[in-house]
Amino acid sequence: MAKKKLVFSWCFAPYINSTGLSLYKNLLHSKYNYDVVQMKDVVSDQRILEFDYEKQFRRFEVVENKEILTAEGMQSASKIAIVKNLIGFIFKGIKTFNSNKQEYDCVLSNSAEYISHIPAYWIKLRNRNQPWIAIFTDSLSGNPYFEYDSNYQSAIIKVYYKIFTFIEKQVFKKADKLIFLNQYQKEAAFKKYSPALIDTLTAKVEYVNNSYVDEMFDYAANLELQDNHNQTSSFVISHVGSIYGRRSLADVIAAVEYLFEQQQIIEGDLVIQIVGKIKEQEQELITENIKCFFKFLAPVPYLESLEIMQTSDALLLIDGIFPETEHNIFMAGKLADYFGAKKPILAITMSQGITTDLINETGNYTYFGNDTEGLAKKIQALIAKQETPNLQSYAYFDSKEAAKKIDEIIYNLINGCDQK
Repeated sequence: MAKKKLVFSWCFAPYINSTGLSLYKNLLHSKYNYDVVQMKDVVSDQRILEFDYEKQFRRFEVVENKEILTAEGMQSASKIAIVKNLIGFIFKGIKTFNSNKQEYDCVLSNSAEYISHIPAYWIKLRNRNQPWIAIFTDSLSGNPYFEYDSNYQSAIIKVYYKIFTFIEKQVFKKADKLIFLNQYQKEAAFKKYSPALIDTLTAKVEYVNNSYVDEMFDYAANLELQDNHNQTSSFVISHVGSIYGRRSLADVIAAVEYLFEQQQIIEGDLVIQIVGKIKEQEQELITENIKCFFKFLAPVPYLESLEIMQTSDALLLIDGIFPETEHNIFMAGKLADYFGAKKPILAITMSQGITTDLINETGNYTYFGNDTEGLAKKIQALIAKQETPNLQSYAYFDSKEAAKKIDEIIYNLINGCDQK
């Protein structure tokens, strides 16, 4: 009987955060079967399990999350509860491996959350020949949020950062393979290391993008929702996902204000639809004159968000902006889903980085700030459909392609035929 792969991933379907969901989508079309050690949380969309047609995932829910591994949660949760759950995840994860050791020929671990790598690290120390792939859907070393964002500078998070960046460095050294989203992320993660160590670690690196699941979009297109969100004759540009911290709607608001003042749009021409949480201060920037151009929806279940994407005319991506850095290093999980929706995209991002590269490669629009008139013209160009993206290039982000790459990495590792 074919052996399984053991995955450590604090977040994993059906409990949805961006990194756990990204791994689920990337493995969904894999030819292998997986046991997944994960935490238990609140289910926001049980329907995403319906796409596991082959029942390839067996789950071991070893602790409850209680939102402790978030910037907000770590500051408000009981410190005893945090430590208890983290230690529980490690020991119960190791126990899961030891109880079924003969069933596994490969171990995978996924960030975030960074706790996921520790049981895999311990297993590797005790079982030197056990193949191990460390996946960094998110990474801690070089992560600009932990280095620069004020929300991540509390005492408890600084302690967490210091401990886990040390552990992450050991993971880089001990894992047989390191999977990053892109080269920018890899370079940020390794930037403080010696040239010799960087060369050693780089030899173990592979790149696998975030992906979308085509069947989920087919399913979403047939959802019979009580609120058909985009039944309007206006041109609808949707942003799906929370706007907070380094993400801001201010430039978009200013551009719409400019278009209105220049009499280039009137009510009924355009709706900017924001789906997800948004700070009240952002909404207060919208003047009475342009309120008719904005629509705000509360967060929706994942598959419903795909339906909104598909029924929009274009999609808006707002990156976290870090003037302290040269590059935007992370590919937003929703960008992959935007490609799956097969719509034009306008990205408010940084002048260099993975988002800029991907948006340019697919023939979409970028905006880097400090040019309200320029952004207004790009919104106009979207409405007028002056350019159309290269939809064929979107297929590169299909989950089948991601699974094919991961399968190849696993196969080469466990069969000793890796060429790197």
